[in-house]
Amino acid sequence: MGTKNNPGKFDCYSRAEPDEPVFVLLGRDPVAWLLVKQWVLLRARLRMTEKEVLEEADACAESMLVYAVQRGKADQAEAAKNAWLRNGLLERVRELEALCKRAADALSGLADAVGVGDVDDLVRELRGA
Repeated sequence: MGTKNNPGKFDCYSRAEPDEPVFVLLGRDPVAWLLVKQWVLLRARLRMTEKEVLEEADACAESMLVYAVQRGKADQAEAAKNAWLRNGLLERVRELEALCKRAADALSGLADAVGVGDVDDLVRELRGA
């Protein structure tokens, strides 16, 4: 993990191209740690980043949280976490709704193909009707 005075092993600021846009997150920002956590999750899901880099970024996120809390921003950090969790849950609900609709389409197609009747209620329920 890096700081201003002691850049980390994977410090991106020093490697930025001369005119490359950058955005710096500070540890005192009670939202910053969540943004870093989200970056870690996305990069891991996409398999775009080495494990060691992700581990350092995750440790940095934890340090950012501690830093913000030490500066009296625990309530703001908790509110940010709750908002992030609510957003994540809503996104998961949307994913599950889409999955149910796909399952309904597959079930309906399969029932039609093999001549099985009486799946209409289940299909409607899966589609959210």
